[in-house]
Amino acid sequence: MKSVFILLVALVTGHFSQAQTNPTQYGMDTNFVLPIGIPVDTIAPRINTTSITGKKIDTEELIKKGAVVVIFYRGEWCPVCTRYLAELNESLSKITAKGATVLVISPELTAHAENTKEDTKSDFIFISDSSLQIVNDYDVLFDVTKKYTNKILTKLQSDIAENNGADKAQLPVPATYIIDKNGKIIYKQFDYNYLNRASAEDILKML
Repeated sequence: MKSVFILLVALVTGHFSQAQTNPTQYGMDTNFVLPIGIPVDTIAPRINTTSITGKKIDTEELIKKGAVVVIFYRGEWCPVCTRYLAELNESLSKITAKGATVLVISPELTAHAENTKEDTKSDFIFISDSSLQIVNDYDVLFDVTKKYTNKILTKLQSDIAENNGADKAQLPVPATYIIDKNGKIIYKQFDYNYLNRASAEDILKML
């Protein structure tokens, strides 16, 4: 009930696009509270962890060098994610030339994140957030419906919960945030429709 109320408020205030008016279409279980993402002009939650290669990652240190781009994706099983990351990687040199660091985050286990990196042939810094700390901090996590879980299992031969090393299926909205040198979020792309992602042009304009 609470999730329905949040959604109605969001629709009235224009927080979501029209494509987001039917969350269940994108596998979101409306019996649970739906994420809305953290807003622009707020201080970004600190990310203090390690990458899948064991590199220490601390956004408080990274922002001293330049902006940090935080991208959430669903998993190696997601063809839309794979295509998006592969295409975005073509513009990575332009992004890093502006002093920015790009962090790519998913709740999938490290082994699967390694596969995603290999499949996309990308040079992003991949982070396995199987503890769900980061996806919760950035308010992008949602519970997946049984219908959608079965759809992914049938069509893509992938068990979402198993991919994440979890007891139940949960996914992040594939959102993008940009954090400036002051630790403030200056850009947010957040859409329940996983087909809609931040373009390289969108990101570069904010750097």
